[in-house]
Amino acid sequence: MTYIPHNRVFLTKKDKDRVVDVMNTGYIADCVETQRLETHITRLFGGGRAVATSSGTAALYLALSGLGLPAGTAVAVPSYACRALIDAVAMARLIPAIVDISADYTIALDSFSEAVRKEQVRAVIAVHTFGRLVDIQALREASDVPVIEDCCHALGGWPGPGVSLKGRRAIFSFYATKVVAGGQGGLLWDYDETLARYGRSFLATSATCSPYKAGFNFRFSDLQAALVLSQMERLDAIVERRRQIARQYRIALPPHLLERTFPYEAEMPYRFIYAAYDRAERDFIIQAFRLAGIRADPLYKPHELLHRQLHLDPGRFPHAERAASTTVSIPIFSSLTEKEVSYICEHIHKIFIG
Repeated sequence: MTYIPHNRVFLTKKDKDRVVDVMNTGYIADCVETQRLETHITRLFGGGRAVATSSGTAALYLALSGLGLPAGTAVAVPSYACRALIDAVAMARLIPAIVDISADYTIALDSFSEAVRKEQVRAVIAVHTFGRLVDIQALREASDVPVIEDCCHALGGWPGPGVSLKGRRAIFSFYATKVVAGGQGGLLWDYDETLARYGRSFLATSATCSPYKAGFNFRFSDLQAALVLSQMERLDAIVERRRQIARQYRIALPPHLLERTFPYEAEMPYRFIYAAYDRAERDFIIQAFRLAGIRADPLYKPHELLHRQLHLDPGRFPHAERAASTTVSIPIFSSLTEKEVSYICEHIHKIFIG
């Protein structure tokens, strides 16, 4: 029986050879390859400084800590997001101010503005959810607090170097399911270099420093860096392949349902999303795909929403609640074969048209 997973890592022979080359040098900790990756990122975004870390969560923690906010300061975080966001906020001794999302899955401006007024928010984490780019300029017009762009779903989704990175500081993840996969790992990028310097000094702290300065081992390894850098060199092709698949899916759908798909072709299709009318339709669609051997997924479940994690009133977050009950994610990873894409398109047609 055909089985197509929701995600599959795409590693080429060249990727594997790059890792072996590093192993053969005998230097597998954070060294030359890690520095090369950081340099590659700064060139990609037209300047600034980058620091590779052990995870995206570690990168976010360093970004938040580097802002120098007093303990207990509120940071705006969208509810429909990974729990790692509030973990990093808590580690930095800050308080998450959970806000709702808009219909397009990005942070809702009205909910954010309300949090700024009522909870005295002093920073915001803007998540480019599923590759949909947040309107950073609109966020900055709503409040002048520092913006940290969470680009874990959006790497490669911009029409040019640094076009979307208007927040001037961003974090990335290289987890196994991400656009570029290193197994684990993350990165902090900072155009003004202040946060990156803080991150570098935090990672560089050792038992021999005097006077004592706290730090933690959030370091990346050259084995991971070689794997990530090899994929970064074909990032444009990875992104274009995802866009090609998204176009084929949209062609397979009836025109009146296209407005329920997300993201659009010009963006970074980290996930191909269909917003069902209700939970019953969502469950029917997922089950129909799974019966065909296609792993469609609901992604965030209601109990995983960040406002529920913190026992807040679900009524304050209607869009996040609806997204958790209606979202269907269809496989769109770049290693899908044409045969697999055709098979998925065939079943999109059967399920949505009959």
